Amino acid sequence: MERDGYATYIKAAGKRDGLFTITDKGKQYLSENLDWVRYLLTNNFSAEDIEANLLLIPKQKYKRIDVGVFDENFLIYEGDVKYRQGKIYGRSSQLRNLAVEKHTINGRIKCSACCFDYEDFFGEHGKGFIEIHHQKPIFMFDESEFVRTIEVALLNVVPVCSNCHRMVHRYKRPLMIGEVKAMINPQLHFCS
Repeated sequence: MERDGYATYIKAAGKRDGLFTITDKGKQYLSENLDWVRYLLTNNFSAEDIEANLLLIPKQKYKRIDVGVFDENFLIYEGDVKYRQGKIYGRSSQLRNLAVEKHTINGRIKCSACCFDYEDFFGEHGKGFIEIHHQKPIFMFDESEFVRTIEVALLNVVPVCSNCHRMVHRYKRPLMIGEVKAMINPQLHFCS
């Protein structure tokens, strides 16, 4: 990406490693091709395939994906072992545990969007189960936000069920919890 002008590498003074910084050309590339970049980075492609295809995207100018119709007897192979390499943002298990504790009321925790309660649905097996959503995604934090007090960090997280969490992150721009609430069919809403 550096060779093609999408990023620059800056070695930190007195440090062994440095940082890649995205260039204006890189920002333009991402704004035009974010859906394709996200597709490549979240679908278990090899690093070589990702690199090759990232460079092909602007040349091809794909507009849509054509979906073929296959015979139901078409052979598929599942279970191939694939290895991924990428950047993963660490999550604080302490923050998650404190968020669950904060949002548990009378021994129950519900989705902030649809009020789904796993214990109501699955019984004892679902007790205390919930996902914790960062309202401001971690990748958007600047360095000064990585270390925060628990009180401040707890303001950024809310409990959500798996379905609502997937809807929040379905498209390029994550939805706010209020937007998800507004989409839910009132007849299917779990809130009492």
